[in-house]
Amino acid sequence: LDTLDRLRMTAGFGVDWCQMEHGGGETTGYRFDADGKSIGYATDFSAISDGMINLFYGVDILVSDCLRREPHPTHAHLAMAIQFGEKCKAGRVVLSHLDKSMDYRSLCNEVPDFVVVGYDGLEIVA
Repeated sequence: LDTLDRLRMTAGFGVDWCQMEHGGGETTGYRFDADGKSIGYATDFSAISDGMINLFYGVDILVSDCLRREPHPTHAHLAMAIQFGEKCKAGRVVLSHLDKSMDYRSLCNEVPDFVVVGYDGLEIVA
């Protein structure tokens, strides 16, 4: 599939992707589109690229890496994850990949209204 820019299923379900910087390596972010709704999945990234902004622009829900409050060499931190959602104009951002320093209750009080703090067992529906 690496020769394809986009994979479109016959049922109208689309999958698109981009490479993301992850410290000294790369990971892949995904966008899923179906029935006029979209979800982006971007974990394990350490910088926001133009390719990421283009891929995730306007998604209904963006699941974003957010390891901790302070910068980290291989993961997004809180301010970066929020900025990423703003740059993409995502309808909703779900913070994921949180470490133990990210207390759920206090974090819920810190984030803007368009941001949801993820938790184990959370079901996401666009």
